[in-house]
Amino acid sequence: MTGDRHAPGRRDQHGNAMILMPAGVLVMLILAAIAVDTALLFRSQLELENTAAALANDVAAAVSTGSLFDDDDAIEVDDDLLTALADTHGRAAGLRITPRCVATVLDGPEPTATATCRGSAHLIFRGAVGLDRTVPIEATETSLLDTG
Repeated sequence: MTGDRHAPGRRDQHGNAMILMPAGVLVMLILAAIAVDTALLFRSQLELENTAAALANDVAAAVSTGSLFDDDDAIEVDDDLLTALADTHGRAAGLRITPRCVATVLDGPEPTATATCRGSAHLIFRGAVGLDRTVPIEATETSLLDTG
């Protein structure tokens, strides 16, 4: 017993750290990949929401203010201008998403300008497990038209 330096119950545990260390590193890498993809998805969604909000505000500003005060209750909107604004905001959205935006103006007691943008978030690590690297995302924003 004089040559045994280890406690009696620990004699057969000499290689456990060698087995647990690679498993721990693998778990950390998987968690890091999930965190990176989640951050990219969140950033892409935020970019798309900002694009839709900017488009809704620009559409609201582009509505003919004279038509808000006419007696015929019809809001005049140039459809070519709506399409041009949607295309401009879609191209300027960001590098990681390529949105397609549509803007509409709804008449009623509270007239609104609505912008809907759809795009795809491009993730990095999702393809490593056999899933599609692009995730569809959508954002809709509404802006109230000031009627005075």
